[in-house]
Amino acid sequence: MSATHVFRCEELAMEIFSHLAPGPLRKTDTPQYRYHRAQRRTALARAARVCRAWEVPALNVLWKVVDEIFDLLLILPSMTIFDSVCVFSRDITPAEWERFQQYAIRVRELHWQAPPTDPRLREVEPESPSISQTVWLIFSKWCQGRALCPRLQYLAPLLISSLDPGPVILASPTLRHLEITTDVTGLRTSQDYETKSLFSHLAPAFASLESLVVDSQIVMHGFTGALAPPASGVALLHLDNLNSLKHLEIDSIHLPVSDDPVRALEAMGLHSLTLTIEEYDDELFPIDSNSPLRNTLRKLCVKGDPHGVVKMVDYAAGPALEILDVRLSALEHVPLTDIPGMFEKIAAHISLRVHHISLGLSYDRNASGEHLAARHFLHPLLPKAHLTHIALLYDHAYGSFSHKDLVRVINAWPKLSVFRIEDTLSQHFQDGGVHTAPRIADLARFAKRHPELRYLVIPTLNHHLLPPVGKIPKLDHKLEILRVCTLNEHLNYASLFNIALLLDRLFPELDLCVSRSGGTVLRREPSWVKVEQTLLALQSGREGAHRS
Repeated sequence: MSATHVFRCEELAMEIFSHLAPGPLRKTDTPQYRYHRAQRRTALARAARVCRAWEVPALNVLWKVVDEIFDLLLILPSMTIFDSVCVFSRDITPAEWERFQQYAIRVRELHWQAPPTDPRLREVEPESPSISQTVWLIFSKWCQGRALCPRLQYLAPLLISSLDPGPVILASPTLRHLEITTDVTGLRTSQDYETKSLFSHLAPAFASLESLVVDSQIVMHGFTGALAPPASGVALLHLDNLNSLKHLEIDSIHLPVSDDPVRALEAMGLHSLTLTIEEYDDELFPIDSNSPLRNTLRKLCVKGDPHGVVKMVDYAAGPALEILDVRLSALEHVPLTDIPGMFEKIAAHISLRVHHISLGLSYDRNASGEHLAARHFLHPLLPKAHLTHIALLYDHAYGSFSHKDLVRVINAWPKLSVFRIEDTLSQHFQDGGVHTAPRIADLARFAKRHPELRYLVIPTLNHHLLPPVGKIPKLDHKLEILRVCTLNEHLNYASLFNIALLLDRLFPELDLCVSRSGGTVLRREPSWVKVEQTLLALQSGREGAHRS
């Protein structure tokens, strides 16, 4: 069959152009992925201009994912951005509306704003323009009760408030994934009719919804304060047509005794649940621990009040659980000696099906001059030899992970693929614990025992008395990501070059796409940035020598 006949068949043309599909857009995308994604979008746009036979299938693939809502809105000639506000300069004509619909019906995934590849980039990226309420009023007139993108399946996020409910027209009944972000100032009282009306208009979009993310400004049940009322959250959780929902993420949830949010969660048959517990009472959870969540829940992420987190894990973690992620905050009010016991209770729920465990701790050791070492939390995990993903995230944990701690766990988890012992807030190097920190020789031993390891993060690295290059074996290990949270910023280039040279012998295939894209200028550890850049130079030189 000739090429001319192939492209006369729309299904075959779509199949061909689908190989250039940009793919979904997520917060976890690497800069390298974003670069190749942009290249594919450019290729599709050029293909659509080649001939009539290519135009429709190429545009169908190109417009399937829209990175920013403004890319869609600016199709209309009368749409303009004035003083950082998106407005119409005049009404839409019938011809313009017909053309706009040809693009809108192609959209399956829509983002309000493209998420940066690194959260730290939010500080330097310009803010997206806001959208005037008159824009949604005009769209509402032309949509006549229908969704703006009638075949939309993924929307992140939906920015709404009771004062500006216009974006509700983006909520299509075909949605599978929805992220909701609201303006607290728009939700005034629990009796606010506009707020109730807002979520009643959203109800049709929940019919086929499988994944729902609700931001921290919606309170799902009960509230004692003046920031936000419970009405919107209650309406959202108690909707009867959430039967298809499998993944629920609530960034903030208040749990007073008078409400029963746990029963509402049980009725959904969730596979994945992420929530933050900010208020807790023992009477919230029923004495009977045979929760239906135990039989369906595969992923549980809980953060917030430590007692509430422990109780929620005890209540919901069951035989189906595969991923457990807990973050304990407000630990300043908990005796230091009680914290390891809390984690032991959490670790008791790690069955053979659980392969991913992540623990986050938010406390300031400077308040008492004390801190907990990583071994206190790794010890309950030592019998769990089946684990493949272990993460321990600290706030202010300088010197908490020594080379002895690394050696102690070297034989514990033979199938380990991710190992993160990370100080999430370290910004200034303290030299007190560097002499006891893991050495490069320890990393070599650890990597040799874990051939499947792909992701490794440690708080700091012992840079004293570096071994000669010949003493470190050439492992050719397949590790992809290596990061040291804090490295002495006063190290000279010769020391940093030696560190990079030794690490390159161990891990020659590190993914240095962040360094390659220049994104490391915003990282907190400038010395480690220089090590990464040296590793990149070594890799580039080796690749060039191979080609020659």
